[in-house]
Amino acid sequence: MPSVEFNVDGIPVSYQSTNSLLRAGYRAKIQAEAGKAMAGLRPWTVRVGLEMWILTVADVAPENDNVLKLVRDALQGVVYVNDRQVHRDRVLRHDLQMPVTLPGLPDRLAALATRGQPFIYVRVNTDVPWAVIA
Repeated sequence: MPSVEFNVDGIPVSYQSTNSLLRAGYRAKIQAEAGKAMAGLRPWTVRVGLEMWILTVADVAPENDNVLKLVRDALQGVVYVNDRQVHRDRVLRHDLQMPVTLPGLPDRLAALATRGQPFIYVRVNTDVPWAVIA
C-alpha cells in the first residue's frame, strides 16, 4: 500500500502562531517537501495514518498538537484530499541533545537525527490495520 515520508528542516511553527507570514512560510515548506515525496501522484482519497516526529534542540518547539494541526492542514490537496481522511495520528517528540535508543527507527529519520539540527519527520501511509485498535 502507498506511503510517503519527508522531512522539513528547522524549528516547527505552531498553527496558532500570531505571525501569519511565518505560519504561511512553514506551510509552504511542508507542501513543497510533501509534493516532492509524492512524485507526481494525485492526492489519496482513502483513509490514512499520519506519524510525525518533532526533533528539536533544547526542546524548543511549539506544542505537539499545534504543529500537527498545521501539518495536517498543509497536506490537504497534496498527500490526501481532506484532513478528515486522517483516521490515526501519532506525534513523537525528542530533544536531539538527549541520548535515546529507538529500535525500528526508519532509516531516513535515523540519518537525519545524527545532524543535530531541528526538523520534523512526517510519514503518511494507507497500510494501517484499521480493524486493530491499539
